[in-house]
Amino acid sequence: MDWIVYIVRNGKAAPTGPGKAFFEASEMEGGKLIWKYPHLLEIQYDRAEIEKFRNVWGLDQIEDVGSTGEREYFVEIRLAPSSADFSILTPSGGFRHSR
Repeated sequence: MDWIVYIVRNGKAAPTGPGKAFFEASEMEGGKLIWKYPHLLEIQYDRAEIEKFRNVWGLDQIEDVGSTGEREYFVEIRLAPSSADFSILTPSGGFRHSR
């Protein structure tokens, strides 16, 4: 299952085109998106193969905020694996198998 995550205004469609998604994973188990605060989104997961990740998103990525940044709004995105010592690779460098 592919995960592609965007931030949009309420009721708006996800933008299309390269560079619009801030997170992409080809596989993810136990995935959840949790808004911890208005400016902090946490991506929680047990296991993931993350292809793309950007930890800061700005409103200017989906609409014009003005030449001096008026109406700008930022969100921090945090990855939160379920275990502090989580790794998709084994100590010998091989991939762990799906549960």
